[in-house]
Amino acid sequence: MWKNVLLLFIYILFVSGCAAIISGSEERISVNSIDADATIFINGAVRGKGSISVSLPKKDRHTFTAKKEGCKDVSVNSGSSFNGITLLDIFWGYGMLVAFPIDFGSGAAWNITPKDYTVTPICP
Repeated sequence: MWKNVLLLFIYILFVSGCAAIISGSEERISVNSIDADATIFINGAVRGKGSISVSLPKKDRHTFTAKKEGCKDVSVNSGSSFNGITLLDIFWGYGMLVAFPIDFGSGAAWNITPKDYTVTPICP
């Protein structure tokens, strides 16, 4: 059994970067609207009404839109920032060859900023 655990540990080391292991490739984001009846869209897909919390891939940019009949739609785009945990890859022997490409390819090298968005349709 210990042999299997050791093999699993070694496998994880060689197929993951530090940021991918520690913070993952998705992030939990809150999207709120002051108007509880507003429909919230993320990247064009309906995700809920009023206020929602979703996990989104870090490697993509996202558009948050609030819509309500008779009102003007309002959209905001997500931002991103570098995930400093990625720099831990430097201290790992194969970090530059293995871990950096994994962290950047999976999106774990980035954070979605900010974590909370407010979008409210403009009603006359």
